[in-house]
Amino acid sequence: MVMEQEQSIKNTESTKDNDNSVSQKIITDNTILTWYMEDALETSLFPNSTYSFCKKHHIEESLFYEHFSDIKILKQEVWATLAKESIRIVKESSDFENFSPKEKLLSLYYTLFENFNLNRSYLLMSLGNVHKLENLIQLKSIRSILLEYYKELILEGNEQKTLKFSKHPEKIFSQGAWIQFLFLLNFWRKDHSKRFEKTDIAIEKSVNTALDVFNTAPVDSIIDLGKFLWQQHKK
Repeated sequence: MVMEQEQSIKNTESTKDNDNSVSQKIITDNTILTWYMEDALETSLFPNSTYSFCKKHHIEESLFYEHFSDIKILKQEVWATLAKESIRIVKESSDFENFSPKEKLLSLYYTLFENFNLNRSYLLMSLGNVHKLENLIQLKSIRSILLEYYKELILEGNEQKTLKFSKHPEKIFSQGAWIQFLFLLNFWRKDHSKRFEKTDIAIEKSVNTALDVFNTAPVDSIIDLGKFLWQQHKK
């Protein structure tokens, strides 16, 4: 899945080829998720039988259940894993504690969408028609993870405000940030620019706009974002 985990995946595949079985010691959540993603891409179908999946990859069902309760939740787990790994990377940065809430949000989005880029073929297949309810349900787990991150940033921002009326309601503003993420996800899904550079621009402009709206000084940023989106619409 994410870049730091690729080597362990290669080792797993090597063990399978040599032994026709997989040592329990090297099976991780990421191993199973990677198999799941590769199977989906290779067949254009999402695995829906735990038995068949385990048989194909030469593992016991009991080993699968040590990691996941049902193969049907793996769609959600892919998104959740990418989010958790991105947050881990951001928080382990030596400069993280010195970042402002805005910088922490930007860092998360840049890292998260870079991980999306590394797994783009699968994620686009998984999203399919984003207007279908079943394709949105898979975002349930990543939603919970991101909402917690947003709440941390909102609370941190509120601690820096001396006037009570200027503090942001945690629940309302975290939901607003989630809507912003859905906007960025849909933008990324349609982005065909080199290295997805337009998504990076959209991240910066949308975060700037959102924070300006929250701080009641939105005009310049809204105009800037509006111009950018209009230019993309015309292409």
